Amino acid sequence: MIIFTVPGRVQGKARARTFFNSKANKVVSVTPTQTVSYENWIKTRFIQAKPNDFKVIEGPVLVDIKAMYRKAKGNKMSMPCLKPDADNCIKSVLDSLNGIAYIDDKQVVAVTLRKFFGEPEGLEITIQEITEDKTAWILTTLNYCLRTTVITLQH
Repeated sequence: MIIFTVPGRVQGKARARTFFNSKANKVVSVTPTQTVSYENWIKTRFIQAKPNDFKVIEGPVLVDIKAMYRKAKGNKMSMPCLKPDADNCIKSVLDSLNGIAYIDDKQVVAVTLRKFFGEPEGLEITIQEITEDKTAWILTTLNYCLRTTVITLQH
């Protein structure tokens, strides 16, 4: 299991901009620079956190994302119902870890994202390989659910 943080404002994956390039005579899609930079920041933080003997995960993977938001003065919300949308935040994380944490994000069989107000602003990402053994899968999932419930109750 690897746990690492990504400090800074939480960002979601922005849609690629698609247009017709008349010089190349074809349709081209370009990922926004801000999305590319944020995904590279997530990669960098993972590389800094992983053990030297880490091998790219080849089996099923569980990913937990805890997103921390700074609460603006005068904000009366008890929970951060804020941008980015949960699915776009998940996409940024999963896509950025392709090829370095796991071979492909299709290996992710369970993912959670929880948003909180707190400091410091940023992400805490947990990546865990799930063994093929069904008993281990059930125990790992139950242990994970209990662990995240305790963490959630603490916040």
